[in-house]
Amino acid sequence: MTSPVPPPSMPKMNQDEPSLCWPKDWLSEDISTSHIRMLAVDYESTVSEWQMRSMPR
Repeated sequence: MTSPVPPPSMPKMNQDEPSLCWPKDWLSEDISTSHIRMLAVDYESTVSEWQMRSMPR
């Protein structure tokens, strides 16, 4: 099975480079940031703490 080919308009992602952090980089493109303050932190975490508490090990 082969990977799907992205449309030509989509930028190519390099696996060696970090991806953009959504709130900081994407949201500021969608809304005017002249009247708001947007703070974001970048740290490794599980997607959901629920998995750690509820899933069998």
